Amino acid sequence: MLTMIGYKIGKKAHYPKMGALTGFMLIMGGWIVYWIIEFAYIQAKVSYLCDKEAGITVYVTPEQWRKQIGEEEWAHLFEFDYIKKQSYPRG
Repeated sequence: MLTMIGYKIGKKAHYPKMGALTGFMLIMGGWIVYWIIEFAYIQAKVSYLCDKEAGITVYVTPEQWRKQIGEEEWAHLFEFDYIKKQSYPRG
């Protein structure tokens, strides 16, 4: 409804599309701003939690892991030193 009112007002000012956009933003603009603020808040919270509370806990020994994944898959795993020595391009 506000989009149509904005379109009609814009039509009188020779800018009907701008009027329709204005009408649309009166309806949806508040939600879009709310979603942007919420997204920024969640990103900050996730970053904080990852820095402060995340970690790696190993619950099985390498021998147990080898039994779980099987010998064929174990043969395809790389040693940590091999991965550590590889150089990756900076992006």
